[in-house]
Amino acid sequence: MPGMKCGLLACVAMMALVGISTAPAEDAYSRSDVLAALAVSGAQLPDAKVSPLPPQVAAPAEKNPYLLALQKMAVAQGDPELIAALLRYQLAYLLPDNDLPARVMGVVFYEQPDTFVRVYNEFPAAARVILGPYLKFGFEKTVEGRNASSPQVKAARKKFDALQGSLMNARSRDDVR
Repeated sequence: MPGMKCGLLACVAMMALVGISTAPAEDAYSRSDVLAALAVSGAQLPDAKVSPLPPQVAAPAEKNPYLLALQKMAVAQGDPELIAALLRYQLAYLLPDNDLPARVMGVVFYEQPDTFVRVYNEFPAAARVILGPYLKFGFEKTVEGRNASSPQVKAARKKFDALQGSLMNARSRDDVR
């Protein structure tokens, strides 16, 4: 229309002037915000002698921006505390109604495999076995559509396969009592 000469840059500038944020929601959260929001109160790590876990509830949808913020921070910084919070959160919400925690685990593993494996191995063997299928789903979704022969995918696949192999006979000191 002849009277409308609002270009993209002018619109963005106008939105900034009136206080409309153009940044993704996950950029608005600090590390402490994410850790507090995803803290699982009374989360019980599974006991090696007890199975199955108590009835689960679906992961709350309102936590999604926090999960995305955690993903961004964990990928950028390789923060073990954020990765541990993600694993505890996934353990608390095992129903498949919301696959975002599993997808975030896959991305974080792909981008920070050494830190992820170190944190993952600090969990009891029973917890690692329970988390295994969720991590597998997330990892497979992360590498889906990527060039399987690229060095990064090959390296991540090798580390992932080693981690999955370690779960075949998951035994640890915490299993023997």
